[in-house]
Amino acid sequence: MDIKVFLATIPLFKYLPLGQLEHIAKLIKTKSYGRDELIFRENKKAECLYIVYSGKVKIYKSSGQDKEQILHIMKPGDIIAEVPMFEGENYPATCISMEKSVLLTLLRKNLIELIKHEPQIALNILALQAKKLREFTNQIESLSIKDTNQRLARYLLDRCNLIKDNSSFELEISLIALANLLGVTRENLSRTMHKFIKQQWISRSGKQIFILQKEKLELLVKWGKPTNS
Repeated sequence: MDIKVFLATIPLFKYLPLGQLEHIAKLIKTKSYGRDELIFRENKKAECLYIVYSGKVKIYKSSGQDKEQILHIMKPGDIIAEVPMFEGENYPATCISMEKSVLLTLLRKNLIELIKHEPQIALNILALQAKKLREFTNQIESLSIKDTNQRLARYLLDRCNLIKDNSSFELEISLIALANLLGVTRENLSRTMHKFIKQQWISRSGKQIFILQKEKLELLVKWGKPTNS
């Protein structure tokens, strides 16, 4: 896909005229990454923002015991590190490719100049941050729930609510990565997923997840059990 056509599809450059998109496309740099390749490391100076053009990347925090907590899985069209870059601060987490990926980069000085001439970009950044804040709040609420059943149910519902066809979605990450994202063990996640399938709340075909009884999952999240009693 042509870069300027791609830029027109992402929220950061929404409502911009074609001429401005062509100008931005000339400022964009493209870089390819192999699987498990470092994109940026936590506490390094944020000098540019990233846009996922193809592939998938993960953003995570590391602990002192070589453990990692995945914060976000970023897919094509997602914007990465716009806040620390805009503030001139360091990256608050580490970013690594999960598969062969292509990312677009835009330098801080170029973004600042663009905003001076196109205030709409600043409004788009605010809208993006509001959306990310809602998603992060949901993630924090999910992690505050100790029960694996409720964490998985919350994740399934959140994923469905992000797409138009809210009865199914593609599980784009491995169960190991999902377990990490939910803060549970791989074994507990597998058992819970199997239980949901056995109870016919969901079904699974390869990477595709189908929500069969959404109301059961909603009750599980709210009450800790799939009944009103």
